[in-house]
Amino acid sequence: ETGHDNMIYIENQPYVSLVIREKEGDSGIAGIECGLYLDESLTQKAYDIKGNVLQNITDENGSVYWKLFSGKYWLKEDFEQRGYYVTEPLCISVNPEEGDTLITERQHIQAGFTVNVTDEGLNPVAGTVIEIQSAEGTLLKTMTSHHEPEQVTGDVILPGQKYVVHVKSVPDGFEKDVGDIVIELPEIMPSSVPEVQIILQKKVSAPLPLQKETPEPLQKEAEPFPVFYAGIASGIIGIIIMTVLLILKKNKKEHKTEEEIL
Repeated sequence: ETGHDNMIYIENQPYVSLVIREKEGDSGIAGIECGLYLDESLTQKAYDIKGNVLQNITDENGSVYWKLFSGKYWLKEDFEQRGYYVTEPLCISVNPEEGDTLITERQHIQAGFTVNVTDEGLNPVAGTVIEIQSAEGTLLKTMTSHHEPEQVTGDVILPGQKYVVHVKSVPDGFEKDVGDIVIELPEIMPSSVPEVQIILQKKVSAPLPLQKETPEPLQKEAEPFPVFYAGIASGIIGIIIMTVLLILKKNKKEHKTEEEIL
């Protein structure tokens, strides 16, 4: 018999090989520290059949392998500074009668959010340069928007932390004045990935200045001929006409007298 923390292990007791596989999608997550506990509050450590503490780091396939006796255990993973959402401890029931090997796959998703850049009509806008900063203003990531929402993940993006989304530049034709957006990630993975929506406003073309029309110079109206002078002119013209008629009449008379003499 061997004992640790008042736990008694009996030699040759049936045991189960337990495989814990940490995954994201179809890929294993290497380097994650995993441990088994005897209580949900994670205060009593569990031991394998040889009395070793059940605490290991996942291998390149994201797996740890343990041999342990039947019972109920709680799995705790340490994702500190690894960028994965914290999840509740997993309860595992180990029963040798159900088989020699128990495989438990634990799915995890990295902490993160998406950034979606659109215009006012919610049409995707590509070419926007975005900076992801910490709450203290430290630059963590720089990315350029495309026609699909951009995924913001990685070891520097941690659950329970605040991040600032800053628009550094926008494509031609859009207003640059876009305020910073602050997002706080939850500790527990939500049902949907948080999204930051950035709506760009199109520039409004300034109206062309109105051209002042040059007024055409006013034509000076002919000053009306004074009535007085008009009367005099009319009289003179009448005298001239009368004189001409008298001369013509005289000439005609003289011409007729000559004909009679002949």
